[in-house]
Amino acid sequence: MKNIKGFTLIEVIVTITLLAVLMAIVVPISLSYMDNIQEKKILNEAEAVLSQARSGAHSDRLSLEGKYLSHSGTYTETDSTLLSLYVSKANGVGVIQSLRYEDGNVTYMKYQYNHSTIVIYTKETNQCVIDNSL
Repeated sequence: MKNIKGFTLIEVIVTITLLAVLMAIVVPISLSYMDNIQEKKILNEAEAVLSQARSGAHSDRLSLEGKYLSHSGTYTETDSTLLSLYVSKANGVGVIQSLRYEDGNVTYMKYQYNHSTIVIYTKETNQCVIDNSL
């Protein structure tokens, strides 16, 4: 009988099983990592848009198309051209759905990054957070 070299069936099965276990561990970790990177990208963009809106509150002095909500100085910007300008200056791809000022400072912003991701900023939290209530 000739000496034939090769893998036995048991060796092949063990190797495939080990690869399957490794993939079961690595794939979910990689996907979670990619989701975290995407969330950070969205939040960074929203913060850049917020920064532009804050600077616009001082330089643009608000458009005349906005609506005052009360006598306390609360103001909601409705000029879509101005809102789009803030997004484009920040190199954003989303849309500001709502922007509220109080005494010249941004107190609330609702920013839609895509059809399923919305970022909310409030003066109480003083940070942009992704709204997961959808």
